[in-house]
Amino acid sequence: MSRGFTYIELLISISLLSFLFLGMHAMQASSLHQAKGVFYSQIAKEELENLSEILSIASSDQHQEIIEEWKREVESALPGGNGEVDSDLSVWRAVVYWGNGNALSCKKNKAGESGCLRQEIAINEGHDANRINDSD
Repeated sequence: MSRGFTYIELLISISLLSFLFLGMHAMQASSLHQAKGVFYSQIAKEELENLSEILSIASSDQHQEIIEEWKREVESALPGGNGEVDSDLSVWRAVVYWGNGNALSCKKNKAGESGCLRQEIAINEGHDANRINDSD
């Protein structure tokens, strides 16, 4: 009777361990990819909230300057980031996109390493900002 492992048994054990570690690495890489997308989405959401708060307390003659500064913040906070704002009387529509996203392809909110968030902000006469639509 032979004691110990044969070369075949050792080879099979090492192969199984290799596949196990490969699977764990793939899961970890996928989790990291998803976490990065959530991180970018959270930054975009915070930038939209910042814009809403600032527009609510600023006078109407300061809005253009505020929007330009906000666009610079978005560009520096997100990779390939860009922000666009347009208004229709007292309703402002803001879009933040990053990565390979752009405003034209942003029909609904999407997250990931490339994505976009849209928001409509209503500015009342008393300078209160209300989010009236977080498009999903």
